[in-house]
Amino acid sequence: MIAVAQECAELLKAGQSSESEVAGQMRLSRCKMRNLLALLALPKAIKEHLVRTHDLGGGIGERQLRAMLRMKDERTILQAFRRGVLP
Repeated sequence: MIAVAQECAELLKAGQSSESEVAGQMRLSRCKMRNLLALLALPKAIKEHLVRTHDLGGGIGERQLRAMLRMKDERTILQAFRRGVLP
């Protein structure tokens, strides 16, 4: 899963493909691709939790995610994850 996200990020960084082309090439919906890219931007502890619980759609318990972020004091990442945008 992380490898797929990294491959998507590399294709986008190369600048040769648009977001929709990369999503098509990787056989992912654009929403799923955005979630995977957002996953790459999250701190390691949160990333591992989301992978472990298979909760990549942002549906993780709000209180639980806030508690994890409080440990790192990274509320901007919570807001970005909720909106589906990279910080």
